[in-house]
Amino acid sequence: MHPALVGIYGALILYELRLYNYFPAEYSRWISPELKRWVLIVVLINSVIVPISFLPFYRQRGIISSIRMENSRERIIPLTVQFFLFAISYYLFKRFYVPSLINLYIIGGAVAVLQAIIISRYWKISLHMLGMGALSGLVFIISLKYNIETLHYLPVILLASGVTGSSRLLLGEHNLWQVIAGFISGFMSTALLIAIL
Repeated sequence: MHPALVGIYGALILYELRLYNYFPAEYSRWISPELKRWVLIVVLINSVIVPISFLPFYRQRGIISSIRMENSRERIIPLTVQFFLFAISYYLFKRFYVPSLINLYIIGGAVAVLQAIIISRYWKISLHMLGMGALSGLVFIISLKYNIETLHYLPVILLASGVTGSSRLLLGEHNLWQVIAGFISGFMSTALLIAIL
């Protein structure tokens, strides 16, 4: 449940929910296999491949002491890079007319990362729980706003969130408040954005 993978999970779930019935004006965008493939490739590159490939560079330059980034301030530069990668994804998606809900999810991810950048200056919020909260917020608000049955996703995501949070506590990586704050921050960043727009 690494936070880098949450973007892919969310995009796959959005496509799997067959939302084209709820967005008739975007029907052709939702059903296009080429566009879906392109969206997943962009999310994979900008959320997983590029951030992970930068880790040796950060380590070599002394930006981080280890890939675990135990000091909260070590996270600021990698998170800032991730924020700009979200911005690049959003720009590409707007330019190629990707479904609006996917764009909102990308913006929600950027908002969550921006919150983490600000908080990391002072405190070590759980990035794992931030990602799981964002994914939970996405599925929860889609279920509420569009009256879509997500019972096969939401319990699994919430269970995975609980396991992830528990593992962060058992490993001593975070305290309870850092885990709770991460989940709530991620949840609100996507849920409020999609609810309002």
